[in-house]
Amino acid sequence: MGLPSEAISALVKYLDINYTDFEGWLQLADLYLDELTYAQAAFCMEEVLMLQPQNHIFHLKYAEILYTQDNFQLALKQFCRVVELCRDHVRGLYGIKMCASRLLKAAPSKDAAAATSHEDLEAMDLLATERLIALYGAPGAAAESSKVAATKWIEIQ
Repeated sequence: MGLPSEAISALVKYLDINYTDFEGWLQLADLYLDELTYAQAAFCMEEVLMLQPQNHIFHLKYAEILYTQDNFQLALKQFCRVVELCRDHVRGLYGIKMCASRLLKAAPSKDAAAATSHEDLEAMDLLATERLIALYGAPGAAAESSKVAATKWIEIQ
């Protein structure tokens, strides 16, 4: 009805009582995303993941929210979880590549326990690149031209 703040308030009240309704949490996350309140949307997706931990789409949505918030370390972990749950997930692989690239360009983290090593990031970036190129080079009539185009595009990223 075009009243997002009222819808958010109603869903918050509903979820205070029915906190195991993952679809309600998803709807609330979408409303928060429409309002560009990413921290609240991330919290909602954390609730969804506690209720539905095996759904790779929910991990992907959470990873993309984290990436938007510049939380590349945690986004990388979530993108890796997406690929763990769905091996050839293109958006998951590209997310790994984007996060690894951003973390490699960033200054070294002061929290050594939480930071991924430079070598591990390079290996993840290389593996994601290889898997993306392999996916785009799958058998078919236009396989070679698709593979060449995908390789060029991935290399400039």
